[in-house]
Amino acid sequence: MQVSLLGKDFKVMKKTVLFISILFFLFSSAAWAEEQKIYINGPVIETKEKSISVSFNIEVSPSYKEAIRSELKKEFNVFVDLFRYWNIWPDEFITGKKYIRTLSIDPIKKEYIGSSFDGEVFVYKRFKSFESMLKWVLDFKDAFTKDFQGLDPGSYYVKITIESKKTGIPSLITDIFFLLPVHEIKLEKRSPFLYWNGKNIRTR
Repeated sequence: MQVSLLGKDFKVMKKTVLFISILFFLFSSAAWAEEQKIYINGPVIETKEKSISVSFNIEVSPSYKEAIRSELKKEFNVFVDLFRYWNIWPDEFITGKKYIRTLSIDPIKKEYIGSSFDGEVFVYKRFKSFESMLKWVLDFKDAFTKDFQGLDPGSYYVKITIESKKTGIPSLITDIFFLLPVHEIKLEKRSPFLYWNGKNIRTR
């Protein structure tokens, strides 16, 4: 009797593992097959003696723009991080800044609302059109500044990371099937190297 129960438990386990594997394959295949949804224009880095200012903007594909419009609400997590480059060792994280940008649409009231939070300042704005709201949410002018005074001489770079989680997937599912990709978007882009000699910064 005990052997029979163990056999049934093993069969159930095999089916569960197979089901998870199929789901993981389907999600992965869909992610590879779809077009690139977003692009990072920049970063543009302005240098002034010992400090830098970083600006960039995000461009979305036409199909993804329509998907955002139909979802009525979207959140982007944007990280702007400064690293020191090491030839052998892993690159060293120096400092960074995180932005949470959200947009929401009320089709009945025809309201377009965008917000931005950088950990200190929260900005909330209303717009007359979807296009103007999207442009504001995806634009990052002087988004990150850093004074290099006190940093060791060396090669540095700025890395931009953009994340947006999938919508419509219950948290219970992601907790159980932890192998499933939870990010609808995850894109990274690095700047050219910044060379700091202890007195000034140069880009070449």
